[in-house]
Order: sequence, then C-alpha cells, then structure tokens
Amino acid sequence: MKSDRIDARPQSTWIDPRPSNRSDARPKSNSCIPALIAIVAVYFIAFATFFAAPVAAADQEALFAKAENLIGYTDDAKGLRTLIAQGLAVNKPSKNSQGRTLLFSAATGGKIAMMDVLLKAGANPNAQEENGMSVLRDVTWTGQNQVNVVKRLVAAKADVNLVAHDGWTPLIQIMYAEPAVAVPVAQVLLQAGADASIVNNEGNSALMLASQRDIPALIPALVKAGADINEQGHDGTPLTVAAYEGHTAVVQALLDAKADPNLGSGRHDETPLMKAAQRDHAEIIALLLARCARTDPVDSFFHWNALKFAKSDATRSALQAGPGTNCK
Repeated sequence: MKSDRIDARPQSTWIDPRPSNRSDARPKSNSCIPALIAIVAVYFIAFATFFAAPVAAADQEALFAKAENLIGYTDDAKGLRTLIAQGLAVNKPSKNSQGRTLLFSAATGGKIAMMDVLLKAGANPNAQEENGMSVLRDVTWTGQNQVNVVKRLVAAKADVNLVAHDGWTPLIQIMYAEPAVAVPVAQVLLQAGADASIVNNEGNSALMLASQRDIPALIPALVKAGADINEQGHDGTPLTVAAYEGHTAVVQALLDAKADPNLGSGRHDETPLMKAAQRDHAEIIALLLARCARTDPVDSFFHWNALKFAKSDATRSALQAGPGTNCK
C-alpha cells in the first residue's frame, strides 16, 4: 500500500556550471607566454654574451695581424683604411705585442702615410709599451726616416717628455744615433719643449751623452733647455767626460757655456785637466788652461795632480806653462 505522504524534502535547485557544449567554453588564459618569452630572451642574451666576446677578440687578433703585415711589407694605406672600416681597433695592441699598438709599427717603419691613416682613425700618439716606452721614444731608438716621423708625431701632439720605466726620454735616446740624425731630431724635440734636465736611471742626461758622443752642435741648445752644465754623472761632469774622450769641440762648447774647469768629479774627484793629462790631449789642456784651469789640485785616490798624470813631454810642457795670462 503506497504511502499518501508527500515528500517534504525540497527539490534540488543546483545547476551544473559547466557548459553543455565545449564550443561555448572560453579559451584558456595565455598569460604565461610573455613570461616564457622573457626567460628565453635572458638565456639567449647570456649565451650570446658568453660566446660572442671570444669571437670578437679573435676577429681583432686577425685584423691586427693583417694590419701588421700591410704596414710591415707594403705601403697600402687604402688597405689599412679598409681594415679599420671592418672594425680594426687602432688603439688595441695584440695579445703578443707587449703593448705595442699599430702606430708603433708604422712609426718605426717610417711609414708616414700609414701613420696618417691611423692618426686620423684616432690612434693615440702617446701610446706606451708595457715597459713605458712611447712611440716617440721607440722611433728615436730604432726608427727609420726618423726626422720626418718625429715631426709628424710632434704635430700630432705627442708628448716629447714621456719618461719610460728606465727614466729615458726621446731626447736622451736620440743621443745614441749618429750625429747626422741626432742633431736634427734633437732640434725638433727641443723646439717642441723637450726637457734637457731629465736624467735617466743610469745617471745620464742628454748633455752628458752629447759630451761623451762628441755632438758639440747640441751643447748650447741643451743648456738653454735646462741641462745642468756642471751635472755630476758616474764618470764626472760633461766637461770631465769630454776632456777624457778627447772631444775638443765639445770642450770648447762647454767652456763657452760656462762649465767649471776646476770642478772635481767622478769616483776619484778628478778635474777635467787631470782627465785630459791622462790621455795626453795637449790641445784640450791648452783650452782648459786658457780658461784658468788650476794645475795644483790632486785626486782622491793617487793624490796626484795633473802634471803627475801626464805621460808625454809635450803634455808636461803644456801643464808647466800654467793657466792663461788673464787668470788670477
């Protein structure tokens, strides 16, 4: 027998929110895609940075080598310009070049046209090697076409007083060249403001070396540019050195520049007259005596005067004549 009771439970009113047809569904969100792209981009940049730098460095090495060959074996300034257009860094030395830039190669090779290309592209005229040697110093040491190259570097504002680690300047270095080169190059450097008072680590100034190497033409200019006429080097004063070496014209130039003929110097406190007497330089002895060099001082080792050092009768006779008539 069926119950006549009416089910008192209310009927459910829940509605399934899911769409009955999948074609009506909203597309899923793509918000994660930009983040993914950003992550990929970061990895790509890191990869490119890590691997591109060595490639660029290798390219520079290759360009540098090509440029070195062009400069060393040709006069192809146009080819050098092409390499620069391809990205050659004119101020970056090769890893095996001891800090030498391409301007060193062009300058020491005397290649003015190549220098012009490099300087126009921004090459530093004051670049220095690992040992501090400048382009200008390198040219005065081993360069070709030195006078014209030095003029070009000076025109490009090269510093004529850059000092290397050994204390040498271009002016000191050029004193070792033959006088036919040393004189005009030194004149260019001095006109550009070279400081003649600088002394290198070996105790030599440009004046000392000019006196030792018999370059009388430079003596007045070096003194005017700041050289100490009576400087004390390892072997004495410039006058002592010149008197010993027998450089008559240098002795005359130094005396004209007011060098002291009686100043003792060197390890044994020897005067120019003693040094000249040791080698029987009679003409120099006469010059010194005419400028009132004294014959009585003695050295600190033998305790000899100039007459005692004399070897020949001619030298002894000159010394016995004594200082000039105008000397007190």
